Amino acid sequence: MLQTVEEIQDEFATHKFLKAVSKHSIIGSVRTRVMDNTCHIGRLIVHPEWQNLRIGTRLVTEVELMHRDVVRFELFTGSNSIRNLHLYHKLRYQELRREPLDSKVELVYLEKIVIGKKKSIGYKNP
Repeated sequence: MLQTVEEIQDEFATHKFLKAVSKHSIIGSVRTRVMDNTCHIGRLIVHPEWQNLRIGTRLVTEVELMHRDVVRFELFTGSNSIRNLHLYHKLRYQELRREPLDSKVELVYLEKIVIGKKKSIGYKNP
């Protein structure tokens, strides 16, 4: 997935960005957008040299702490992204649905419902 600099700059108006930094270099990032009591997590990335060091886990954990007021979190990844799916399942995200991207890949949507908030604001699972 590619974006122009202008597209990323436009997202600063509607999204929050987190970055992981080591010695003045960005080694990972993630962005979020809250809509209707759901925090949509997008574009979680970790530099290849820094993968498998729990940076992705830390970024998702920080997102969840940052958005304590939401009822649920939602994200997606490609069906062939086995390591991503493993990470999300380890973080207690559950598969919500799959949508074809092309003839070889499906997008896998996952969610995590915040315990104790579902009843308090009348959230209904779509």
